[in-house]
Amino acid sequence: MVLIRIMLDKKKLYFRVLFNAQPYLPCMRTNLLIPALLLIMPLLEKTQLFAQSGWHQMGKTGEWSNTVMLRNMNGVFYSLESDGTMYATTVNGSSSTFQRINNPGTYAGTTLFAVKDGLIYYVQDGTMYTTDSRGGSWRELSKGWYNTSAMAIMGGYIWSLERDGSLYRSDMNGNYELIGVRDAMPDVEFLVAMGSKLYALQNGSMYTFNPADETWKFFGQKDDFWDANYLLATRTSLWVLFDTGELYRMDGTAKGTLAGSGYSGITLLDVMGDAVYAVKNGTLYRTK
Repeated sequence: MVLIRIMLDKKKLYFRVLFNAQPYLPCMRTNLLIPALLLIMPLLEKTQLFAQSGWHQMGKTGEWSNTVMLRNMNGVFYSLESDGTMYATTVNGSSSTFQRINNPGTYAGTTLFAVKDGLIYYVQDGTMYTTDSRGGSWRELSKGWYNTSAMAIMGGYIWSLERDGSLYRSDMNGNYELIGVRDAMPDVEFLVAMGSKLYALQNGSMYTFNPADETWKFFGQKDDFWDANYLLATRTSLWVLFDTGELYRMDGTAKGTLAGSGYSGITLLDVMGDAVYAVKNGTLYRTK
């Protein structure tokens, strides 16, 4: 099935074609729908987030204002503040409790981090470290990560992309090796892992990497994701957020369904269990 998604961006009107998409909006009577949308867009921009049914504030207003990175593991959020302080946060109902990991500012200079099996892996000032999320003990793994722009954990390895597009595979002790050809995937915005494959977002297109043949291939069609601004992966799904505020859930065949709307202005997004969590104006919400 082909789905035409109508997108309005101030004075411009865009039509986006999604292949293999599940239907969610009838495309009939377009001549009446477009003028109506143009009239109400200013109101929608101000109210679309808080008008969503099922959105619940978690914790206090504004307490996530300085958070720059967010991951989750074993039912706990791990977040990094702009001053280099890291917290572990547990949500319960509409409340949340947090605990600082090590001293304030310990993780200043951190550019990337990922979580796996109770450990936090992070790149700080060009060096890879790991911290035990339960006790806070840490150790250095390896140097040489200054040019790393993205990383994901898959199959017992840390997979990372350099700014020049070279892909490396590292064991959990930080010993790394080049995989495939150099400069294959430069300027990547996001790198995630789902199942046994990597997925990368680059210049409006998504690519998938299969370690079995060490090749990058288009995921979906070229330029399908030109307006995507966030990419997440869970065990069986990709979650893609578009500039329109629409969040899509996709499987490994590029089939997508609309998971929600009204996400414009989100600064952080994560999926834990069956719930989507978003940070808007410094406040954490459970959205579904």
